[in-house]
Amino acid sequence: MDDDDLATPPTHGISTGSTSGERDVAWKSSSGTEEVVAASVVFRLEHGLAKSLKTLVDAEAANAGALNAIQTAYSKELEAQRQTTERGENLFNVLQKYTEFTHGEIVKAALIIGQNEAKLNLFFTTPEEFRSQFIREALEVAWRIALLKDPVCGSAHCVLAPYWARKLGKQKLTAFQVSPRSGTLYLELEAAARRVRIQGESVTVMTGTLLA
Repeated sequence: MDDDDLATPPTHGISTGSTSGERDVAWKSSSGTEEVVAASVVFRLEHGLAKSLKTLVDAEAANAGALNAIQTAYSKELEAQRQTTERGENLFNVLQKYTEFTHGEIVKAALIIGQNEAKLNLFFTTPEEFRSQFIREALEVAWRIALLKDPVCGSAHCVLAPYWARKLGKQKLTAFQVSPRSGTLYLELEAAARRVRIQGESVTVMTGTLLA
């Protein structure tokens, strides 16, 4: 046996191979009855771990950004609510400065503007020179709405009842007014007394006594 034989390890029973960064080593005993296979950690696995770690870091950064955005939006909402509350408390005092309106109109304007958050904020962001017009238009809109406040018109049915009584030959009628809130009336015509009795659901809004 020469020196080269001592320097070179025997290769009998050993096979080596490398595929996609993997290296498998198989060693077979001289008797051929036992076999041990070991797999080493591959570069691809290390790359996958690094990529997963980067994805996790990016996700944490995105979550932190989203949380910061939510906190900022919440702070702005609290500030907006504070301003709205403060404006509502100061509304009546501000409206009293406009002397072209009566006290009753100021009270009504305070109710109209103050009960609507969007309208309240719009009033305070309107330039000073246009606020009188803002108040006037708010009162006019409320007045027009008030004209349509009754879901069923009793006086109109006092005119309709005699007409339909003659048309249908009946003294008792049931009427249904088709309006956004609608309502049903039970009518009885008293021709001799020139009266129309009206029955239906109602709400008492005022009581009083008339003196001759």
